[in-house]
Amino acid sequence: MAKTQAIARKAQIDLNNADHRHQLLNLKDLLRQKAKAKGARLRRYNKLTKRKQQNAAFENNQKQFLRSLEKQDEEQPAEIDPQYRYLGVCQDGRINHTQLKKEFQEKYKTRVTKLLNTLLSGGNVIKAINSWAVPMLTYSFGIVKWSVTDLDELDRLTRRLLTKFKHLHTNSSVIRLYLPRRRGGRGLLNIKNQCLNQEASLRRKLLTNRDPLITAVAREDAGYTPLSLGLLMDESKLSMTQRKKFNYFLRNGEPLPPIRNSSSVRRNSRIPEVTIRPGSSKRRTRDTIVQSGVYERDRFQPMHPKIDRGEGKGETAKYNGVQQGRAGVQG
Repeated sequence: MAKTQAIARKAQIDLNNADHRHQLLNLKDLLRQKAKAKGARLRRYNKLTKRKQQNAAFENNQKQFLRSLEKQDEEQPAEIDPQYRYLGVCQDGRINHTQLKKEFQEKYKTRVTKLLNTLLSGGNVIKAINSWAVPMLTYSFGIVKWSVTDLDELDRLTRRLLTKFKHLHTNSSVIRLYLPRRRGGRGLLNIKNQCLNQEASLRRKLLTNRDPLITAVAREDAGYTPLSLGLLMDESKLSMTQRKKFNYFLRNGEPLPPIRNSSSVRRNSRIPEVTIRPGSSKRRTRDTIVQSGVYERDRFQPMHPKIDRGEGKGETAKYNGVQQGRAGVQG
């Protein structure tokens, strides 16, 4: 009662008035609204302060900021994996591509979700995804067989998470999301392009290497890795139609088809298994060119047995002469 009298005295409410209860209820609602508004202002202020602190920490020391996010996983007890791993890939007799792809997808989703749960600005979020989440997938390119469908699904997963955490509008342009920031885009790395470019770079580097050990290893890669180096080395001995077919599979990121009659091609010892450019750009002499076998023509070998078309001509002429003789006798 004393507390009510103190509140009424402060609000200048007469308790002897018959309507004092209604006035006290209105005062209670007013105080509750003020407290709620003040709490909302405090939350906005704390969120703004935290946003500024996180952006400043990210811009000052990006590695330390990302390392602090990694420590959140280290605090949780990790499960013991009986298999030996190197760079996240199980070292076994063969690579389980399906299992590895699921693991990489889960890790990528976890990292992107952690970054989006922070209060970083839009530009810093894209930078963090490019420098922390995407590289986790990058070192698997060329080892794990990622199909174009899998890579497109990862890009869609990134866009769904950005939309979920209000960093991307549902009707915004997808092309602008992957354009560089200097061209008016947001600068997000396209996972599909990253994978195809890295695989092409690895193929180019390994196929042009003159180390005999690397050449021998590449020759045995008949579809064991996404690079398919052995099939590409045999491609230099194929026809133009077969090369176009292989280029079609490479552009689409699909595994290369097996080469037919590859054993018969390898039997020819004159054809080198790896085409290597000459070390110097000097002109070669005529004798050197002739000795290389460039002017030697391949011997023609018909695919079907030869048919002697003149074998039955004598019998046909004899038959025609007999028929003409009979016609003359009858006439």
